[in-house]
Amino acid sequence: MRHAQPSEAKAEANETGYRHRAKEKARETLQSQQLRHALLVNRQCLSHATSRARDLANSVNEQIGQAVIDGIPLRAIAVAASETARNIRLMGVAFQDLHPSQEPAQKVLARLTATRRELQLARTEKAKLEEQRDQLLVIGYKTRVWDPIDASTLCGLNQEQTQRLARGLPVAPKGEDRRHARRRTHLT
Repeated sequence: MRHAQPSEAKAEANETGYRHRAKEKARETLQSQQLRHALLVNRQCLSHATSRARDLANSVNEQIGQAVIDGIPLRAIAVAASETARNIRLMGVAFQDLHPSQEPAQKVLARLTATRRELQLARTEKAKLEEQRDQLLVIGYKTRVWDPIDASTLCGLNQEQTQRLARGLPVAPKGEDRRHARRRTHLT
């Protein structure tokens, strides 16, 4: 029996369509590692942005309560906070235990406006990070880098939410079950 020479074996391999795919697998794992790293970094940044937005929202609410306690007109507070007068009144009731600050109204309103702007920026940053997370998930699904369980573990969403994102559907807020999501879609 005659054995094929190495050059003949390569020629036969090219004719039959066989290729050695170790390099492709190495590239896939490199791509997988890069996507995993990008998603983990995104998750950390998103967590930080969420925490910052929550802290700023609490600060805005407390400043609104303080302004109400200080006796500043509700209309002026509503303009500075970009809220309705009704919401301002409700927030003021929630902070009845505060003491008057004895600061000028203009200073209180300026601080409230600045904090409100910071809150808007934090929410914008959070929305951008969520959009980036969604794009990374779609890329991971399309390239079949990970399965739904891995994706949900990496991004902090449940498996149903990651699958909905992969299909391009809107995601229900965290903690909301299917009944509420259905009810909300029928009402809108």
